[in-house]
Amino acid sequence: MRKIAFTNNRIHKLRGIFIWVLLLSILLVIGYLFMPDEADPTGPNKEELAWMDKPTGSAVYLDGKTIIVSIYMDEDKSTSDGWSDANIKMTQEYMDIAIDYLEDEANRFGCEAELIYDTSENPDLMYFSDMNIIKEGMNDDAAHDVTDSWIEKNIDYLALLEKYDADSIGFMFFMNASGTSWCYPYYPYPDEPEYGYLEKAYIYLYDEYDDYETPATYAHEILHMFGAVDLYTRSKEDGVTKKVIKYVEDTYPRDIMYTVYDENEESVYDHVPCEIGPITAYFIGFTEYCYELKQFPGLKRKDKASYPAYD
Repeated sequence: MRKIAFTNNRIHKLRGIFIWVLLLSILLVIGYLFMPDEADPTGPNKEELAWMDKPTGSAVYLDGKTIIVSIYMDEDKSTSDGWSDANIKMTQEYMDIAIDYLEDEANRFGCEAELIYDTSENPDLMYFSDMNIIKEGMNDDAAHDVTDSWIEKNIDYLALLEKYDADSIGFMFFMNASGTSWCYPYYPYPDEPEYGYLEKAYIYLYDEYDDYETPATYAHEILHMFGAVDLYTRSKEDGVTKKVIKYVEDTYPRDIMYTVYDENEESVYDHVPCEIGPITAYFIGFTEYCYELKQFPGLKRKDKASYPAYD
């Protein structure tokens, strides 16, 4: 009897040890499964590097799903430079018109473009910054460096891409001043392949004539992010020569990369009075070829919706 009692006692102890080991194993497994992403060396950093390797930059292809983030600069309502609610609302209404136009033009070419931009529906796509790149007299490159750094510090764009299940992202910096709006698209640099991969458009509230910038201008600058080039001025790097400009003037005078005005050279605010012509459609990847490449081989692109022209 004493031997049996000893054996039962030993069995109870072994069972207790087994239960504790089992519980500890379960806790370790749960802890691993719910480990924060920051502890995962294959997480966002790896994803970011892979994204930077794309020749397209952050705004990949217009025939896809893209986030457009609105950033209002110099948000100081105590000065004349501050943004009023009315002006912010107006810029977003012009964005509505510009985006509708781009999506409709994509459909015309048999493509599907989805741009997520509406800050009233998606407030996490609107930001305010106290930057004032105009008063400080920055040139385009310096402004690009400052805004690039600001985005990295203030916008978790990888999280936005994941949240909205988007393919690409672009940034619209709105400036409460007059001037000529411009865009900073991604040009790959052999020595600095990651430089400028965040693509940004800079939109003035007023144009150089102190009239409000038009929805067509918004659409024009957004198209730059996706590979479109200006067709009204020469650019050796992009293959746009004087002959190309004259050809566009004669053949596609309503191309949005040639003009943002109507037939009377007037500004229009309730629609975009232009179209995406065959050359621009080729640049942004809506088509794989355009007839004009035979006549102007310098316009050929090595990669879809990317800069610069073919080597």
